[in-house]
Amino acid sequence: MFVLKHGIAPGYYITFILGGFVQTVGRLCRSHLRPLFLPAVPGAAEKGTSAKKDYDIAGTLASTLILNFTATPFMLGTAAATWTAWTRLNFYGLYMIGGPMAFFYLGGRGWLKGIQTKRVKAATSAPVKPQDTHSPGDGR
Repeated sequence: MFVLKHGIAPGYYITFILGGFVQTVGRLCRSHLRPLFLPAVPGAAEKGTSAKKDYDIAGTLASTLILNFTATPFMLGTAAATWTAWTRLNFYGLYMIGGPMAFFYLGGRGWLKGIQTKRVKAATSAPVKPQDTHSPGDGR
């Protein structure tokens, strides 16, 4: 017999609390890692580089994996079933969340900002070739 149940289940709380941490890690990655894969100076000719494509592929893969891990308690409903499932998954999602959180909050943000500052400084202080200002038909 199929019984439709809805209400308060521990799995809902686990999913939504974990989702907050996932959102925080995503925000930190977008604000501190993503700029390293983009041109150092906006408008530069590096758009569509292979590094940016690799970043996008890795981000899509990580998002898919973490979403599947985070949604498991919501679908299972109980804490016991969640624990069993996460044990079989070797708690990979908790490492995907805890690792970056530890990195960013234990000094990684400052380190990445320093790298980005050096990239921007190098890109803006590079010697600029003078542009040839005459048009092809002006007789020069």
